[in-house]
Amino acid sequence: MTKHKHSQGSVDINLCDLAKLLSLGAGQSITTQMIQKDLAEGAPVNGDGTVNLIRYAAWLAYHVN
Repeated sequence: MTKHKHSQGSVDINLCDLAKLLSLGAGQSITTQMIQKDLAEGAPVNGDGTVNLIRYAAWLAYHVN
């Protein structure tokens, strides 16, 4: 997985690797298309197309259910 660390200790990850990571954690298939749908609905994304794991998790927690 390709991760980019920023000086604040946050971890940003590309969509393919994020889908793999979420699939492992969820025990079901999470696709890049599912993540792209979240991004289209307002989930945070970095200017380079990567996603900050903490910000995305917070967004999911607020918007799911």
